[in-house]
Amino acid sequence: QNIIASRACAIIVNDEANRKRWIDFYGRKTPVYLIPTGCPQDIPDIVSVPFEKKYPTALYIGQLSSKRIIKMINSIGALLVEKGWQLAVVGPNKTSYYCDKKYDLNLNVCNYVGPVNYDISWAYIELSDVGVALAPGPHIFENETSKLYFYLRAGLPVACESRISNLDVVMNLNWGNIFEYGNAKEASNIIISLGEKKKKLEEKESIIRKTLEEHSWDRRSQILCNIIEKKKLH
Repeated sequence: QNIIASRACAIIVNDEANRKRWIDFYGRKTPVYLIPTGCPQDIPDIVSVPFEKKYPTALYIGQLSSKRIIKMINSIGALLVEKGWQLAVVGPNKTSYYCDKKYDLNLNVCNYVGPVNYDISWAYIELSDVGVALAPGPHIFENETSKLYFYLRAGLPVACESRISNLDVVMNLNWGNIFEYGNAKEASNIIISLGEKKKKLEEKESIIRKTLEEHSWDRRSQILCNIIEKKKLH
């Protein structure tokens, strides 16, 4: 970091918490720009149904990297099962890499799919009713998640944990709700509430359009190119 601070003509960070953190460490001598992650302009066509959907489905997609994520998924899944829902989980279990041991999901209360390729991951998103975003831990500067943009790119309403650093994306689009950090009961209630709302097609299409206008990778690259061109002029 010290080498970067001494040599860089600009610093790019992906959320406000890390922007403030960088400034606290290194000041404002080098300009710090906030460019979050985003979503693709185009997504794959669904060519096959990846799972049999018997129940309304909440989807968690992403890496399982902490004990608390496993615990939250198990707790939310158990509550959803009682209400006639299922929680599908797509992504690799990497708790053995980041924790003292591997922690497993309770397969009685969640549908664990595991890692899938890019095209199939979009099929799961398209076929689900609500997206779920969970914080790996308590430190907000570690809790930025690109999956918010993916859910919204598909028009999926999002139940988002309160310590996700980019949760403002969900609130600004008004296409989801926030639940208290660690509160599985509130999470399950919000998921069911979001799923039971009869979203009109035109509302979903509007969310997709706004997401692309504000958060597509094309939009992000334009901002980055503008910064580079500005630096060239100096």
